[in-house]
Amino acid sequence: MAEGRGEEFETLQDFLLRKRGEGESYEVAAARLGITEVTMRQRVSRFGRKFRQMLEEVIKPMVSEAELDDELSYLWRCFEK
Repeated sequence: MAEGRGEEFETLQDFLLRKRGEGESYEVAAARLGITEVTMRQRVSRFGRKFRQMLEEVIKPMVSEAELDDELSYLWRCFEK
C-alpha cells in the first residue's frame, strides 16, 4: 500500500505544481491510480489546500500579515515547472 501512496503523492504533486493544461489529464491520472476522475480532482484540491496551509505556517513568522498573500503567490510561481 505504501508503494501506491508514493505514486499517488507524486501524481498529486505534479498536478499541484504544473502550469494549467500541461501534463496528463485528470482522467488519465485517475485511471492510472485506479480511482475516478472526480476522486482525483478532490484529492488534488485537498492536497493543494493542505500544501498552502503548511507553506503559510512556515512563512507567516517571516513576513507581515500584509505581505503574506504576495509572498505565497510568488512562491507558487516559483514552484511551477
